[in-house]
Amino acid sequence: MLSSAGQKGSVGFFPGCPRPCATLLLVFRVGIALGLNFLVVGIVLAFILGGIIGLERQKRYIMAGVRTNVLVCTGSFLFVSLSIMMGQ
Repeated sequence: MLSSAGQKGSVGFFPGCPRPCATLLLVFRVGIALGLNFLVVGIVLAFILGGIIGLERQKRYIMAGVRTNVLVCTGSFLFVSLSIMMGQ
């Protein structure tokens, strides 16, 4: 675990993380405290956040809509988390 001591604006073990990351970390901690798997909580969170981004883009008539953003967010979460797991 990395230390964030002395770094302004850091939360937990993500150095230089702004406040929205603190909210995401809280969601992960609550999910894990409830006994849910890290991947399950992360996939659901990526799905929801991707949907929100997609709805906003679809509302503004931009090409990439809800489905595209949900797939990109979920896929990138899986790619990064599986890469981290393989490195441990």
